Amino acid sequence: MVQQCLAIPFPRNLICEVLGRDVALEELPPDIEESVQYVLEQSMSERDAFILILRYMRNMSLREIAAYYGLSYGRIRQIIKKSQRKLRHPRYRKYLQDGCAKVEQGASALPGKTAPYCAAC
Repeated sequence: MVQQCLAIPFPRNLICEVLGRDVALEELPPDIEESVQYVLEQSMSERDAFILILRYMRNMSLREIAAYYGLSYGRIRQIIKKSQRKLRHPRYRKYLQDGCAKVEQGASALPGKTAPYCAAC
């Protein structure tokens, strides 16, 4: 599944991996890139978000990312799995499925977060 998802362009590949199924381009909301950036910023550390970006946007291998950070291959794999688990949380998953504009209609921001990142929110 991972190799199939990595063959799809960003952000569809990340969403495919998180949702566990392929997502057609027509299914994605127009503000999906902003939604992905917003969720990455709100749900995890800067390092963990950047590791996901290196993996899914730049299609770097786990070994390349490990060399970049000076960490082991196994540790990078753990960070990616933990980050994917965070993105599967219902609070963030809805942003990846529906986009910021649809989710935030009538709501302010995520609980505990003050300034939303994406302009649509």
